[in-house]
Amino acid sequence: MDYHYYFNAYGFLVLGTFLVIFNVPVLAVVLYSRKLRNQYGVIIITLFNSSLIGVVCTGNGIWSFVLYATGRQDDLLTIAECFYNPLTFLFLWTFPMAGLGLLLNSIDRFLVITFPISYFHYNTKLVGALNIIAIITNAMIVLGSCYISSLHRPSTTLVNVFCNQNEIFTRGTNIFLTGIKAVFALLAILLMFVVLVIFLKCNRTKPPATFLADESIKRFKAKQMKYTKTMLISCAATLVIFIAPSMMAVVAIWLQMSPHMYVWTRFVCFLNFFNITILLIYRQSDIRWKLFKIVNFIFCKKLSLATSDGTLSFTSHHHAVNGLHSKAMNSRREM
Repeated sequence: MDYHYYFNAYGFLVLGTFLVIFNVPVLAVVLYSRKLRNQYGVIIITLFNSSLIGVVCTGNGIWSFVLYATGRQDDLLTIAECFYNPLTFLFLWTFPMAGLGLLLNSIDRFLVITFPISYFHYNTKLVGALNIIAIITNAMIVLGSCYISSLHRPSTTLVNVFCNQNEIFTRGTNIFLTGIKAVFALLAILLMFVVLVIFLKCNRTKPPATFLADESIKRFKAKQMKYTKTMLISCAATLVIFIAPSMMAVVAIWLQMSPHMYVWTRFVCFLNFFNITILLIYRQSDIRWKLFKIVNFIFCKKLSLATSDGTLSFTSHHHAVNGLHSKAMNSRREM
């Protein structure tokens, strides 16, 4: 077996594991808190997609090693059997959603900076509508691609047991799926450039009287503007580690280069999901504080269980809680 396949298996396993470690805690924190759900509602799609990619990649890596260990790496399956494999279908589902989630977030930032008062009052409805539109759009792309590909390739066609995307789809469909992901991401960056222009313009003008009179709206605007800055920063990394590799993958498919090139460019694209999560943790104090609270709770629990002396356990727990309270008060003052 070509050593490239082993490299791919390790790549999926390692990247998938770290995607889960980085994205699942942030996703859990945002989903758990009602305030965070209202503020970061649209990014939930991207965080969930990133977590799902991590789970699927980890499963794919483990599955690959199982096939190698049992000597089944050269087995053949029909295309229909590939789609019955949840790893194959979920991987396909996350593919266009990776770029669509970025576009969705840019639309959300455009709305909040262009219509801040309306966004404040109808935030929940807007976020819900955007998420539903994204899911429907992604489903249409995925199911449409499967249907169109089935017209040109019978479901009984035999492919490698790994069910690589370049084998189960026609070249045209593969180019479309890879290209649409890059197009969505490019549109997201272009829209964020418009957001940047509007953002700079707003900083030079006096805010409406409503912002000055209502404290809740002022706090809401301050948090949303900070979040918008975070997303603007992430755009630079997205251009380098998401759009550029996606375009290289399109070229590789078009020129019928090694299928491993297609997998490796996907590995680079995965780095963009670390970029978004790390920026959220680093720049958004409310998310950081919630994560800090969870880590301290888990640490205190383990400390209490590991200590045989009840007084020492209580004291350590008490100090940890006091430290947590102080950190929470500082974070809230920042917010």
